[in-house]
Amino acid sequence: STFYSNLSKPSFTLPSVFFSIFWIIIFILICITILIVSSKESIFKNKDYFYSLLSVYFSIYAFNIMFWVLKSPIFGLILSICTFITSIIFYKETKRIINKSSLLLLPFILQTIYAVILSGFIFFMNF
Repeated sequence: STFYSNLSKPSFTLPSVFFSIFWIIIFILICITILIVSSKESIFKNKDYFYSLLSVYFSIYAFNIMFWVLKSPIFGLILSICTFITSIIFYKETKRIINKSSLLLLPFILQTIYAVILSGFIFFMNF
C-alpha cells in the first residue's frame, strides 16, 4: 500500500514479504496449540481460555483495521500493545492447561514484541 511505503520506518524494519511468512507460521502454530488444548478439554467450557483466544483474535483484527484501513499509526501502536498483552494472557492460559503446547506461542509473543517496537518507532518517526 502507498500508505505504508510513504511512512518513515526504522532501519530494522523487515521487508513486507517476511510479515506474510511470519504470520502464516504464527497462525499455524496458534491453530496447532488450539487443537492440542481442545484434545484435552473443551475450549468453549473453559471460559478463561476461550476469552483469551477471542481477545487475541479481536486485537489482531482491530490492529489491521485501524492501521491498514484507517491508516492510523497511533491506533496501530495502541492495538499492537493490546495484542502483546492478549498474547501473554493467551500464553498463560494455554500453559495452565498444557505446558508444552504453550511453547508454540512463543514466536507469536516475539512477533508482538517486534510489532510494538516497530509501531512505536513508526509513530514517533512520522508524527
